[in-house]
Amino acid sequence: MQNLSLVESYSQPFTLGNHLSCNLHDYVKSDLDTFTYLTETKSYVPIPSCILEHILTTTNLTCCEKLYYILANSLAVINKNQGGSRSCALPSEDWAERLNCSRSLVFTMQSSLVEKGYFLIKKDRNELGLNKRNVITPALPSSVFNNLNEKYHDRTGEHLLYNNASECKLAYLDRTKLYIKINYDLLKLITSDTSLNIKQKVMWLRFYIIGYKNYMSQKRYYCASSDNTPYYNFSFISSYREIADIFSSNRKDISKSIIALEKLGFIKAQNINVRKQSSNDKTNIITCTDSAINNYGDLAERQDKSLWKITVSLPNEYILELDKIKDRTNLKKTIDSGDFITSPDNSSDNYFVLDGIR
Repeated sequence: MQNLSLVESYSQPFTLGNHLSCNLHDYVKSDLDTFTYLTETKSYVPIPSCILEHILTTTNLTCCEKLYYILANSLAVINKNQGGSRSCALPSEDWAERLNCSRSLVFTMQSSLVEKGYFLIKKDRNELGLNKRNVITPALPSSVFNNLNEKYHDRTGEHLLYNNASECKLAYLDRTKLYIKINYDLLKLITSDTSLNIKQKVMWLRFYIIGYKNYMSQKRYYCASSDNTPYYNFSFISSYREIADIFSSNRKDISKSIIALEKLGFIKAQNINVRKQSSNDKTNIITCTDSAINNYGDLAERQDKSLWKITVSLPNEYILELDKIKDRTNLKKTIDSGDFITSPDNSSDNYFVLDGIR
């Protein structure tokens, strides 16, 4: 599969809404840590970013259905890359364990996702005609496919037009759209985690995509310039309004989820107070002061006057578990510095990486 960039280089920090005008360079300092090491050394599953972003933000799916779809789609891609079909089949017990839900909910979600056009399911039966497991082929409703195909840029180069007689919609998006690399073992850890609720899991995945997009865009920017400024971390800056809008949720729920994610080690959050000062009716001047959110006290009163720096992280137990995974086979190690370098076709100038297992 051809590796190509998902995002253009940005000279300003990436935000949820892409319209915050405050220059917050000093508030997104890099600290390349174990999380970066994991994302740069482990193998991955390539998933078009347009698919992930649609699934995580659509209001047509429940949070648990979103996690189920992302797991099934990633597993289907793994199966295809190993020479099989773009489908997957696991016993309901395994799906229930990976999603931290009941078997009955698994069957309910399968029926719902089929009805909504996101799953195609074929019964896998044994020699006695009894159903063993359902073979799931992830799909997209035609309206969603058409929207994603028009909204998101194709990779550079020539692409054959979509032909529904020769390939499915998702295979076409795999072939033509810019993609990220996502770690399936990390996905399983997140979706099966008993300390997070399903909304927090969806929020973390969305934060991860946005934060890493910012990291990679700034990494490419500094690689292309003579500036020796260190790379940005897995961070982004946003307001409560933007976060609430993107998750179609109220600010109280967003606040609770952010507090829980930080307490459990999945993010680090900092409040940046914004003071607006008018000067002779000219454009407001924005000044920022940084303060860690250890005490939320008057959080509700500050929400409309504050920006937030969200840095995506992982609990120590996650890092230890992921570190057990073998490094990907195309990884080259430099003896002197101990830095890890991928093979030439994986240059950071050519693709956008999220995390992953291949």
